[in-house]
Amino acid sequence: RGWSEEEKTLFEEALELHGRDWRKCSEHIKTKDHKLVASQAQRHFMRLYKEGKPLPDKVKESGEGYTLSGKPLDPDSAAARSFGLQGEEAKKQYKEQTAAQKEIKLVGRAVTLVDLIKAGKLLPGKECVEFN
Repeated sequence: RGWSEEEKTLFEEALELHGRDWRKCSEHIKTKDHKLVASQAQRHFMRLYKEGKPLPDKVKESGEGYTLSGKPLDPDSAAARSFGLQGEEAKKQYKEQTAAQKEIKLVGRAVTLVDLIKAGKLLPGKECVEFN
């Protein structure tokens, strides 16, 4: 059976409280197992993505992407295609998200010149600038 309005409300509350912890979300809802919760989350994230709405803060803690894993949404994935999220605009957003994610990974750890080159922040043969 589908999701009642009460279950949908509990689902959204669960995302705010537990993020991508599908088992805890399931315990909050009580009437749906963790697999059904994850499936509902995938549909919910696709709707948010399509409508240009942000993910709940607790969900973003485990990744900024509109996917179950938190990784950026690949416009060529089956999930994206099933929601009509294809085309050049979707591919552009995917590239921007993956670039931003690479940049985020550099924060909070020692950055080497190789890291900067891989992140596209320092190009071989170009003048190096000092930054802090």
